[in-house]
Amino acid sequence: MDEMNRLINAVDSRYNELSRIGLEKGECKTWHWSLADSEFIEKETHWKPGEPNDLGSNAC
Repeated sequence: MDEMNRLINAVDSRYNELSRIGLEKGECKTWHWSLADSEFIEKETHWKPGEPNDLGSNAC
């Protein structure tokens, strides 16, 4: 949760748009961060209900 809090604190408080944080589905149906050295931390998955759903051409 520390990483999530750092990210939230780094964004200007007036920003209220959607953003992508770089989590992608790999070729073997596994999730990974787009930065090679980053770890996927399961407890920090704050998905919108029904997501991820791989709808259409989404890469997430």
